[in-house]
Amino acid sequence: MRHLGTFAIIGLLGCTVQTEPAAAAPPAAAPAQTADVATNLAKLRALQIFEVGDVIVRTPQSGNCYGFPCASDIEAAKAKAAARLRDFTNKTVTAAASPPAQGVTEAQANAMLEQLRALDVVTIGKLLVEAPKNNPNCYNVPCPADKEAAAKINAARAGKLSNIVKAAP
Repeated sequence: MRHLGTFAIIGLLGCTVQTEPAAAAPPAAAPAQTADVATNLAKLRALQIFEVGDVIVRTPQSGNCYGFPCASDIEAAKAKAAARLRDFTNKTVTAAASPPAQGVTEAQANAMLEQLRALDVVTIGKLLVEAPKNNPNCYNVPCPADKEAAAKINAARAGKLSNIVKAAP
């Protein structure tokens, strides 16, 4: 037993600890890139046509970093997603500025939303729908003029959605 302890001590003395400088932490998303994404998401939300969630980042499923995507792969995916979002936003804002298409039904609008979702650029929710407000002048229910105004807003949103789908890549 005594010899085993001696070998253990000699073995420990023979080991040297080599320290390498700590690897630099992977760079966080560039502030300009993050600001660009936030700005583009704000532009899409300001259109008030459909619900806008977050940008969709397609990261590799596996990589060379212990079976996971490497930080550089993730950063590259974020940069690519930011560029796709910028292009989508530019086309969307331009298309929404043109006169809205007429006669878009609710079913057509839902199909158009699915087309935009299939692009996988940004999370897209429902078409925003304006509900007529209750009016005390009409016994606290929406007046016909309020219903008509809400219907015009909804038709314009559906028409702008149609323009956006036509302009989308």
